[in-house]
Amino acid sequence: MPRLLIAYATTDGHTARIATRMVDAARAAGYGERVADVAHLADDVWTPPPDVVIVGGSVHKGRHQAALLDFVRAHRARLEGMPTGLFSVSMSQAYPEGQAESKGYVSEFLAQTGWRPNQVARLAGALLYRQYGFLKRFMMKQIARQRGGETDTSRDHVFTDWNAVDAFVRELLGAAESRLASVPSGVAQRGDRC
Repeated sequence: MPRLLIAYATTDGHTARIATRMVDAARAAGYGERVADVAHLADDVWTPPPDVVIVGGSVHKGRHQAALLDFVRAHRARLEGMPTGLFSVSMSQAYPEGQAESKGYVSEFLAQTGWRPNQVARLAGALLYRQYGFLKRFMMKQIARQRGGETDTSRDHVFTDWNAVDAFVRELLGAAESRLASVPSGVAQRGDRC
């Protein structure tokens, strides 16, 4: 059974929910999976070595989490030797006028890490008003108001397209299948791209 590692960083917990959804899609495709929050990463995350890796995080104050940057920088050579995907979660992706901004966050992350994933997904996040403290709730409401978004702070608002999450995983794993069929498990061929 091929193995998938999903390494993510989360601030308010929504990116962890997305990673969990990816686990379901991976299982449906016949993959064994391991999910790890990069802020609490075990030393044995690479044992046994995964065949495919998905890395993801969310954008806050215009940046991905520092722990995510550190993870990719530390393991870039390993990531470059296998099929990989990046998912970036931001509220910018939820609004048509925010698409360029969302794309810019991904470009900046890739430039900062030097990593070249095989596939990238930009996903809309969530306004988790009920979890936020007073100041963050106020700030997020103001940002949402400016963009014409949801300002009802009595409930959370999830903008993630779950079908897009499933499709991202299926497409990455599907593209990886031909490569995995021709390369023995755990043997990386640097420079191969899906």
